[in-house]
This record gives sequence, structure tokens and C-alpha cells, in this order.
Amino acid sequence: MAQSWMNAVVLSGVALLAVASAGQRGPSRLVPAREAGPLASLEERAARDPDDSAAVVALAQAFVDRGSPGLALAVLDRSPTLLERSPAAADVASAALVGAGDNRRALALTRQALTRCDEGSCPGTLVARAAQREELLAA
Repeated sequence: MAQSWMNAVVLSGVALLAVASAGQRGPSRLVPAREAGPLASLEERAARDPDDSAAVVALAQAFVDRGSPGLALAVLDRSPTLLERSPAAADVASAALVGAGDNRRALALTRQALTRCDEGSCPGTLVARAAQREELLAA
């Protein structure tokens, strides 16, 4: 009898502790607090207008820069026609695919970006980066 009374007290204490600590969650530890601000604003811009290629590419590039190629690819997958329209998006997707280990698809997207740059004007940095990636992936 005394043991069941003791079990009830212990279980009540555990339940009380669980209920009391449920509302005391801290900030997410996935992204450090000092980096969450810029990333959060990029996410908000891309979510507000998924057709805003500059916002989507900037968010995907931020994920690539943070070593999260899967998240970058997920962002770009939400705008499937963006890779066909934007050499910058194809370049970021290529970098993400290299990070994810899919070099064959990365090479195809790099070549697609370079072809689009031949048709129109692209920043010199994009062309140089894509040409260097093509050379490395084709070797």
C-alpha cells in the first residue's frame, strides 16, 4: 500500500514537471539567432511571392552558403519553371546538387545556365563560376 502511494506521488511529480516545462520552449537551435534574421526575411520574401525569382534565388543561395543543399533544392523545386527561365537559379541549383553529391545533374544544369548566358546578358561572375564548375565536373 505504501509503495502504490509513493508511485502516485512520483508520477504526479513527473506529470507536473512535464506540464510546467511544456510552455518554456527556447528559440530554435537549427539556425543561430544572429543568422536567423536575414534568413527569416529571405524566407518571408520567397513565401510571399514564389514567382519572384530574385527572392527565391537569394534564399536558395543562402541555404547553399550555409551547407544545406537539400533545403536549397527544396526552395527551387517550388518554382519548377524558374530553372528554365533563370541562369542564376540554374547556377544555384547546380551548386546545391554538387553539395548533395549529384554531379551528373549539376553538370547538366551548369551547361544549361551557360547556354542561357550565351543567349542574353549574365553577370560576369555567374559566367565565370559556371564555366569553372563545368570544367571541374566534366573532368
